[in-house]
Amino acid sequence: MSACLCGTISFPTNSHATSLTSTVASARFDRPMTPAVIADLRPQAASGQSRLVITINTKQEFHAIDGIGGAFNENGGEALTHLDQDQRQEVMKSLFDQATGAGFTFCRLPVGASDFALSAYSLNDHPDDFAMRHFTLERDEKFLIPYIKDALAINPKLRFHASPWSPPAWLKTNGSMTGGGRLRDTPEASKAYAAYLRRFVESYAQRGIRINRLFVQNEPNIEIKFPSCFMPPEQMVPFVVNHLAPEFSAHRIFTEIWAGTFQETKETLFAHSCFENERFGKAVHGAGFQYSDPIVIQDLQLLHPWLHVMHTEARCQDGDNSIAQAKALFSEIVQHFNARCTAFTYWNMVVNECQQSAWNWRQNSLITIDRGKKRVRYNPDYAVMALVSRYLRPGAKWLSSFSEPRRALATFRNPDKTMVALIWNEEDETLCDVIAGDGRTQVVLPAHALSAIRLKLASSKP
Repeated sequence: MSACLCGTISFPTNSHATSLTSTVASARFDRPMTPAVIADLRPQAASGQSRLVITINTKQEFHAIDGIGGAFNENGGEALTHLDQDQRQEVMKSLFDQATGAGFTFCRLPVGASDFALSAYSLNDHPDDFAMRHFTLERDEKFLIPYIKDALAINPKLRFHASPWSPPAWLKTNGSMTGGGRLRDTPEASKAYAAYLRRFVESYAQRGIRINRLFVQNEPNIEIKFPSCFMPPEQMVPFVVNHLAPEFSAHRIFTEIWAGTFQETKETLFAHSCFENERFGKAVHGAGFQYSDPIVIQDLQLLHPWLHVMHTEARCQDGDNSIAQAKALFSEIVQHFNARCTAFTYWNMVVNECQQSAWNWRQNSLITIDRGKKRVRYNPDYAVMALVSRYLRPGAKWLSSFSEPRRALATFRNPDKTMVALIWNEEDETLCDVIAGDGRTQVVLPAHALSAIRLKLASSKP
């Protein structure tokens, strides 16, 4: 099955001193999907007994949203080269054009190979080159950088956060980018790796790609067959405090250093341990989390109320690209925004028809490209991310809200003062009361659909 985006419009009620107008945009999964089409249905009045009530607290705003996006990878960049120019442009607009597509605003980049590179590589594979004389973006120039530049051509304001999956093999204890291992525990290795990460930021900037945030290590608690590196708190803290932060400062690099990206459970509290160090807390701007228990994220913020947190990678699933998995994706979005994350990042935006990494792991994606047939398929996850990104804009503030009966729900006030409530209706077509401050309205939510209820408050004339 597939999905498309559509909309309905409802009228405000007149029983309150404040007028509340509303429209509904929905991602439905019972009709063929086009890249990103929002069709407003004919206006209709809503009346009768509502089966769902949403209440929004409009008096207090909380954390601001930095953006929504997904991850660039070499696999997807290579797949795009098999399309005709018009097809490629359509795919890129479906991801980055706000008027006709998802309008992504904050995306993830790898530093060297991620697990969806075509093979393991670093940006300096010359052993013992501690001075980084052989640092190069030659590999990235082939598929990854053209992919990124196509996105910037559509949205020049696109922002980026980046993560290394592994240091160069010669800087690691196991001599390989894959299979885990650790950064060699010597001042010489730490200094060289800090210079490597600084050169990455500088070299991308020279190509017109500004890295806004750099994370220290992808999933530092994991040692696995694809590019990975174990970096426990007792190594991450001194590396950041004594080497990476001073390296950035000495070279006037204004990219923010962020802790993580952590994969946290109640048993592996790497982030908690790192932030016990006061100097570490001052050296980083925030912390990133993926595959993490939101309760752990909230607990960390209770201990450090100043800390900014963001979501860095959605669950990759198993390549089925099912509607049930799209529903789980929406729940993940809601849970992390309600845990005060300021950004949400999907994993692979584009993969090829094999849908699996070079290390034989099948995973979901927003878009799948059949290279031989030059065929593009939009998956259910695309509809979820496109709807959320289009109606939740950078600078939006999180609002407290709840529904009765309880549903996965997240509510925000956008910079233009309109509000948006994101909710998945799991039943047949449902009449819904929305209460926001002194305003009240009714909307019709399509059956078994994800909806963005857009609301605007206006004082009534006497």
